[in-house]
Amino acid sequence: MNPEPHTSPVRLTREGPIARLTLNRAAKKNAANARMWRAIADLTGEARRMEGLRVLIVSGEGDSFAAGADIAEMGALIGDEAGAADYAATFSRAMQAVADFPHPVLAMIRGACIGGGCGLALACDYRFADTTVKLGVTPAKLGLLYTVDDTKRLIDAVGVSRAKSMLFTASVYGATDAKAFGLVDEVVAPEALEAAVTVHADRIASLSPFTITAMKRFVKQAQAQGEDEESRRAFAKAFAGPSFAEGFMAFKERRAPQFSEEQES
Repeated sequence: MNPEPHTSPVRLTREGPIARLTLNRAAKKNAANARMWRAIADLTGEARRMEGLRVLIVSGEGDSFAAGADIAEMGALIGDEAGAADYAATFSRAMQAVADFPHPVLAMIRGACIGGGCGLALACDYRFADTTVKLGVTPAKLGLLYTVDDTKRLIDAVGVSRAKSMLFTASVYGATDAKAFGLVDEVVAPEALEAAVTVHADRIASLSPFTITAMKRFVKQAQAQGEDEESRRAFAKAFAGPSFAEGFMAFKERRAPQFSEEQES
């Protein structure tokens, strides 16, 4: 196997309140190896610690988002239960780091988005795609499995019957079907993709970070278990909080609100 070039398999950059996590194996259509999964988890953790961050955008370098996992690397795991367990843990840690990110995560998808790449996109909160996309969940082609967490995210996006069909047939879908099924949320022309994602990210970044991070947490809780005493207290407490005070005064004074994390400290 040829050695990997000495470049970072994932890049993390930031501009103001928006950070970008870019998969960086364009020559391999960003097929994800263990090094990349580790970098996704580590850099997502780094982004999580950034003060004032509001949005994370996940994308792939070149003409693809992520063409699945690196099959050549995975072939070395045949018969190696310890190595397979380590790889599975690395993979799951990366997916969970994205899914549990406290701020909104937007996927910017072009080209191939297959297998683990599709799982990574589903771990994001909102998915923008251009008309070149090909999405599919294809472990059945290799005799592998999708994790329960990844399967739940697939079901949440497309429903039980469609998820079964995708898993049982390993079919790959273009932009029109992906949008109709709920695999992606927006489809635009290739030349419009960057602008569409940026406008959405800027809109989120302009609003109350207190509200958005809390509501992301509430949505996840609602999917899992529904209301509890802690969430009811948080809802009530918001009315007395400084974010609402600023939002209310801005509305009353007909100006744009100036929200900040410091308002909640």
